[in-house]
Amino acid sequence: MNSSKSGSSDAEDNERRVLILDYDENFFNDFQNLFGLEGCKVVFADNEESAVKLLDTFLPEVVLVDVRIWYVSGVDLFRNLRRGRENIFCVLMADFASIDVALEAILEGAYDYLRKPVVRRDLLHVLRECFRHAASEKVISPISWEW
Repeated sequence: MNSSKSGSSDAEDNERRVLILDYDENFFNDFQNLFGLEGCKVVFADNEESAVKLLDTFLPEVVLVDVRIWYVSGVDLFRNLRRGRENIFCVLMADFASIDVALEAILEGAYDYLRKPVVRRDLLHVLRECFRHAASEKVISPISWEW
């Protein structure tokens, strides 16, 4: 299986970037054109090692993580991927509805949780919200309080 696949690898431009971490490359293939229409570059990884490399080279703003990828819990994987990269918006996905996993992920800092099969309208809404928040965080500088 392909460990990383990309629509493009240039992280130097201003396009929105999405990393899909999923065991199913068909998910990537299904949504790659849709993301392109939204002005996004998208890459695919099917394991944690490839995903970490892409986080550091492709510099995605949004990471879509399947909750059950191979042998590791998506929530644990999310924690590992997000460590030291708190500015990334992570959206977890699952084949089944699990409110416990969703709640745990949200409490850990995930932006949202989507049920698979993912509805295109829902995914686009979540992506747009992530990018909107990412843009507002770039504009707003932190306030330093000195007493």
